[in-house]
Amino acid sequence: GLSSLAPGTVNVKDEQFEPCPDPAFLSFEKSQITVPGKSKENFKMWLEIPDKPEYNNKKYLFLVSAGNAGSQVAGRRHLRLYVRTGGVKPAETEKKPSSGK
Repeated sequence: GLSSLAPGTVNVKDEQFEPCPDPAFLSFEKSQITVPGKSKENFKMWLEIPDKPEYNNKKYLFLVSAGNAGSQVAGRRHLRLYVRTGGVKPAETEKKPSSGK
């Protein structure tokens, strides 16, 4: 199945990206997909990070865990998802119209 993990759950680190604050920010269209041998399968995922100042201008590492339930290939694979969040732009300084006097 597909799931989102906190990077600290497995030994995956990146010096430039911090672990995601909440793995629940990443969700999937389906929790299970079937991929026949020697083939590919697309799946949709959504990333929803709350619009809060503490999440602005960050670099996060998310992990997607994909398992092979009932397959001849045992084990799980971990896919890295690197995310850079935007920031709040400072309000422009109000310019007062100059009087022609």
